[in-house]
Amino acid sequence: METLPLLLHGFNLRTFKFWQNGQLRDGLCHNNELFFALRVFDSGRRVWVQEQAYQLSQQGIPVIVTYEGDSYTIWVRLRSSAQVEAFLNLPSEAESADSTVVLWNASACPA
Repeated sequence: METLPLLLHGFNLRTFKFWQNGQLRDGLCHNNELFFALRVFDSGRRVWVQEQAYQLSQQGIPVIVTYEGDSYTIWVRLRSSAQVEAFLNLPSEAESADSTVVLWNASACPA
C-alpha cells in the first residue's frame, strides 16, 4: 500500500524542542507519533518539497509537510532518523556518543 506524505497547516500544531547530538531541534507530535523537522524551505520551492517528501515516503519513512506563511517544513518520524540519514547519505547519528533528550511537555503529545 502506498503511503503519501501528510500535508498540514502549521497553525495549532503540537511542537516541542529536543536535544540530539549537540543540537537543539524542533519536534512535532501528530497522532501520538513524534517527528523532527528535517528542513524548512521557502514557499517558492513548494513542488520540490512535495517531491522530496514523496521520495522519503516511498522509502517507508512517515513524512509530514507543514506550511505556514511563506515556508514549508518537512517532518519525518523520529524513530526513522537512521533511515533518513541513509536515504540522504548523511553520517549516522547512531554512531555519535551523544544521545537524544526530549524536553517533554505532556500536553504536546498526550498518551
